[in-house]
Amino acid sequence: MKKNIVLIGILGSGKSTLGKALARRLSMTFVDMDAVIEQEAQMKISQIFARCGEAHFREKETQLAQRLGKAEGLVISTGGGIILREENMKALKQNGVVVFLDRSPYAIIGKINCDNRPLLKEHPERLFSLHRERLPLYRRYADLTCKNRGTFGQTLSRLLRTVATAPQLSPAPHAEHGGRRETRARTCDRSREALPAEACDKKCRRRRRKKRVAARSAGRA
Repeated sequence: MKKNIVLIGILGSGKSTLGKALARRLSMTFVDMDAVIEQEAQMKISQIFARCGEAHFREKETQLAQRLGKAEGLVISTGGGIILREENMKALKQNGVVVFLDRSPYAIIGKINCDNRPLLKEHPERLFSLHRERLPLYRRYADLTCKNRGTFGQTLSRLLRTVATAPQLSPAPHAEHGGRRETRARTCDRSREALPAEACDKKCRRRRRKKRVAARSAGRA
């Protein structure tokens, strides 16, 4: 069974935008939990909070987490409060690797639209207290942590490197490869860091070619 990648973090941390790009790069299916809840309820998250209350939304969120925890091959963007119920994280962890997208609230505030974010709509500055309250829970449930800083491309590359370090996401060995584990990552000779294949620079490739040439020359000698 192919593991899911579960993205957690404060609202505005980039779970949806980075999750979509990550899913494309890894040929996985992207699921936005808030979008699914909105589609099934036929109303926006802010309307669910206003008409039915937060408790009703949290129950729908838990039910969806339990369904997604039984799926495979997904990149899942969670809501910022998914970590408030331990049962949510237990469900998502049963077939998922949890990645905490760690972004400073100072980098988020002023850049997000709070109209469909009921917890911030009236008081955007509440983002700081939410971050302070939830940070220990994000860290508690995370299997991996990726800093969201710099450009989008830099963060996406960092996220790809982060998930490449998770042994749970490596494919099973194949007989045609002599039992060796094939992964999407390549090891850079210079840093010994697991990198996406496209991230290994020209210097590394030239260094490996020189080693192969030297080995062949030594064999002929």
